[in-house]
Amino acid sequence: GQILALVGGYDFRLNQVNRVLSPRPPGSNFKPFVYGAALEAGFSASSTINDAPFSRGEYRPNNYENNFLGTITLRHALKESRNIPTVRLFDELGSDKVLSFANRLGIRTQDFPRNDLTVALGSADVQPLEMVTAYATLANGGFRVDPWFIDEISTEADGVLYRASPAGVCLKCEDQISEAEQSVVAAPRVLDSRVAFIMNSLLRSVVEEGSGNRVQRELQRSDLMGKTGTTNGPQELWFSGFNRDIATTVFVGFDQPQPLGEREQGATVAVPIWIDFMRDALEGTPEVTMNRPYGIVDRLVDKRSGAPATPGTANSMFEYFREELAPQPAVEGLPGADIEGEESEELSTEIIF
Repeated sequence: GQILALVGGYDFRLNQVNRVLSPRPPGSNFKPFVYGAALEAGFSASSTINDAPFSRGEYRPNNYENNFLGTITLRHALKESRNIPTVRLFDELGSDKVLSFANRLGIRTQDFPRNDLTVALGSADVQPLEMVTAYATLANGGFRVDPWFIDEISTEADGVLYRASPAGVCLKCEDQISEAEQSVVAAPRVLDSRVAFIMNSLLRSVVEEGSGNRVQRELQRSDLMGKTGTTNGPQELWFSGFNRDIATTVFVGFDQPQPLGEREQGATVAVPIWIDFMRDALEGTPEVTMNRPYGIVDRLVDKRSGAPATPGTANSMFEYFREELAPQPAVEGLPGADIEGEESEELSTEIIF
C-alpha cells in the first residue's frame, strides 16, 4: 500500500489538480474484475462463453476487431480483451456480484449504475488510485491494502508528531503462528488466494500473448501481469500491471475529454509509459510472483473448447483450477468434450451459452 511514486500532472505551477484522484472511465482496465467475480462464483479459466452478436434493447456491443470468434474460454476472452464475451459474462453474473467484487478490492462502486451492461466495459468513472489499489490486491494474493504516502511527521521542537502504522500483507499473521507476529497490523483478506492466483495467471496471458505483449518483449521478465484499457474515441487510455511487490497504473487523457487519435490504444500509449517507469523501478530486483496456494490443481485442457484433453493432444495446455471445481482428467480414447454422466453435469455448470 505504500505509494512509491505519484504523478498527477505536468507541473504544479501550471495546474494544481491531482489527476490520480480524478475519476475517469477505465475501459477494458475494468474487465479483470468481471472475470474475477466469475471465478469467485464458480467459473474457471477454461469455462466457455459465446463470442457472437449480442443485443439488449438498443444496446449492441461490438468487439474492437469487428468480428466474432464463437465459443471461447474465459482465458482467451480476457487475453484478447473481447468485449461481447465480457458483456455476456457480466449479464450472467449480475451487476451486484461484479460490483461487490470490485468494491472489496478497492474500487468505490457504490454510485455505479446497476443493471447497466456498459459497466462491464469500463463506462463508470474510477480514480487511477482506486484502480492501482485494486490491482495491488490481486498482486499480493487477495489482501486489501489502503494506499498511504506519509511515513512520518516531526518537528525540531516537538519531535515525532505522527508515524504511519499501515496494515500490510502478513501471511504468518493469517496462520496465527506466534503472538509476536500478531503485533503486525494485518491487512484484511478480501479474496480467496486461489482466485487471486488464477487471476494472476490470466493477466500473465495478457502480457505474454495479448494486448500487453509489448511489456514482455521489452522487459523480458516472467513476473509481470497486467491489462490495457481503451475507451470510445479513444478518449482515455490505461494500463495497469504488477509483479508481487509493485503495482502501477498509467492513465492518459485530456482534462476535457477529447479523442486522442483514431488508432491509439492503451497498448500504444499507456503501455510504453508503464514500461519506462517499471524498467527503472524493477532494475536489479529479482523476479517475484505470487506463491501458488494450496488447493490449486492442474488439468490438461483444449485451448479453444476448455474441455479436458489427453496428453499429446494438439492445441492443449495445462490450466489452473480450484481443487473442488476441477474437471475429471480426460480418458485416453474418450475426448473430454464427450464425457457423459455425472462428470458432464459438473462441467456444464461452468459454461455460459
